Amino acid sequence: MWGRGILGWAIGGSLLLVAQPPANDNCTNAAFISFGSPHNPYAVGTFYSDTVDITAATLQAGEYIPAGVPNGKTVWYRFYLPTTRTVRIVLRQVGTSIDPTHVGWTLYRTNSCLPGAAQRVDPPIVLMEGYTHACLKRGWYLVQVGANLVASGQIFLELIVSSPQIEAGAEAYYDHMATAQNLGLLSTSSSSVLLKDVTFDYACQSVSEGEVICDNDSSWSKSTWHVFRTDGHVDWVGIELSEDPWNSGNPTPREWRLFVYQGNALTDSASGLTPLVSCVPLVQSSASVPSRYDFLCQLQPNTYYTIRILGRTDYAHRVRLRLYERGSQPSVSPNPLTIPSTHNLGTLAFGPTYTVTDYWSCASRISSNLCGSLGTAVTPDDTIGDFDLALYYTFTLSGAAHVRLWHTNPWWWYYCMGTVRFRVFQGVPAVDGCNLTHRATVDNDGWIQCLEAGTYTVQVLARLNRSVLWGTCWGPYSALGLPVNLHIALGSTPQQRFGLHVRPDEADLINGGTPLTPGVTYYATWDTLDCRTTVLPAGDVCGGGNNRAIYRIIQVDQPGILEVGGGNWWRFRYRLYRGDARVEPIVAGRIQNLIDQMGCQDLYWPAKVCVTPGYYTLVSFGDDGDIGERDRPWVRLHVFPPGERRFYDPSSPVSLPGDPDPRPRVEQVGTLGG
Repeated sequence: MWGRGILGWAIGGSLLLVAQPPANDNCTNAAFISFGSPHNPYAVGTFYSDTVDITAATLQAGEYIPAGVPNGKTVWYRFYLPTTRTVRIVLRQVGTSIDPTHVGWTLYRTNSCLPGAAQRVDPPIVLMEGYTHACLKRGWYLVQVGANLVASGQIFLELIVSSPQIEAGAEAYYDHMATAQNLGLLSTSSSSVLLKDVTFDYACQSVSEGEVICDNDSSWSKSTWHVFRTDGHVDWVGIELSEDPWNSGNPTPREWRLFVYQGNALTDSASGLTPLVSCVPLVQSSASVPSRYDFLCQLQPNTYYTIRILGRTDYAHRVRLRLYERGSQPSVSPNPLTIPSTHNLGTLAFGPTYTVTDYWSCASRISSNLCGSLGTAVTPDDTIGDFDLALYYTFTLSGAAHVRLWHTNPWWWYYCMGTVRFRVFQGVPAVDGCNLTHRATVDNDGWIQCLEAGTYTVQVLARLNRSVLWGTCWGPYSALGLPVNLHIALGSTPQQRFGLHVRPDEADLINGGTPLTPGVTYYATWDTLDCRTTVLPAGDVCGGGNNRAIYRIIQVDQPGILEVGGGNWWRFRYRLYRGDARVEPIVAGRIQNLIDQMGCQDLYWPAKVCVTPGYYTLVSFGDDGDIGERDRPWVRLHVFPPGERRFYDPSSPVSLPGDPDPRPRVEQVGTLGG
């Protein structure tokens, strides 16, 4: 009985002493290593796994273990990094029972079981020792601890987690507010608006707890910080980011998100930074098109600003950051109610060119200087369009004149500035109020014809921002921050000589008013349409807009063909009338009794018309757009010997010789040849 009892105790006791596999023996049951509380995954410091007895651990079917790592049995751990971290992993034991050469470990970037070589983070560790991974990206990780079958004892992992450490090999420059890159002062240069041009490796940067990410997307997991200061005057700052050199192996497009804060990250706390823009997409689709963002009239002078560039977990390459700035002086005359003496040109004279220099600064925004019709669309002539910057000056005319308005700048600024528009108003806002009468509009360089005596205000317009791709101008397609030289000059108004303003004297008499000599070409006297409209012949005047005419009188004393040619065929239209426009009556503002002889002609090819003795009037017609245009047509009379014009007069028919009987004659028809 005793023996059996002893035997039974021995058997039962041995069953109780058989070790059980640890809970994390299987990959799917990997023990989770927490970094602080579940609500603070960004915690850094030293963290430990649970301690397990590896003695009874097993090996799963199909489990991958790298060459050199002990492979008789395994246990598993897992952890999660919300951003880039430098992590030192150390495999430790309780006591000294395990030979350090009998245990090793492998790190995998995955949360899926079973991982393989593709998920392995090199190097695998073949001993019980530690290894520092300088740049572990955001994501889940599995740690596989492998041991020989003879290994027996308790083990645990020690993880020392920190922000990416440059001294450990992490490429993590400008990773935090305290290590922000100081770009210094942005101060406009006369030679270039590109003021800062730096490159750095975007690789192991992280985000800190509390830093904003975009789109509720945790893959925005690393950022860089940069600080700059504006100078005493700033109109525009441009921020450009690009991959440089372009790496064709990276996925397209390259994406970043831009944050800009007012404040200095190097000296201010996070709460001291005032956000201006957040999560602005910067997207680069090709090497030749950098991603850029403009601050137009949004930044203050003599102020610190902080840039934060947010990137995705898996993006890494060298990037180029460029900062541009434009703006040197405030506008001199942006307010139409307070136009300074420098912009009051006084009474203009013929001959000199008057020049005013000014600047398209943020102060020139129309929205900041609203003044009646000067700041809104003019009905029915909406000429302000989408222009939103304005400068002003005034001038006075002592008499009617043609006025030329234009601007000049170095040629490359034209790509930035685009169209500059001049709008001319009668009166001065400070005296006559803001609802002035709009008189004319000129783009870039042009003439205003026939401006009468008086005082005028010129509104010069440009655009804050045009929707055009960046290009030659090294900046936004905007006039903002650029100087502009504004010019004005006068041209004398021509005096029309032959417009019948005073009848009968104001008409051109071809051949001095005497009859034309056949075969001789007579050129009219040059004449130019001026600012005045003229009396017109009754009926069609070769165009509904024609309101001006030049009159030339032709005397014919014998029948013939009158040929008319020359003239300004690309501007004028011509009509020949029978009758003398100098003496015919005027009814309802139109000359009566003139009989059209050839319809409307442009005289590109000479026109010919049969004439009989009498007076004829050749009229050149034009409209407002033809002011300043002139012409000089010619005429020529063709006549023939009497024998060649015997049958022109129906009142005196002529019979054919030898045929007194006008009745038809019947001839006898014979047979040819017989």
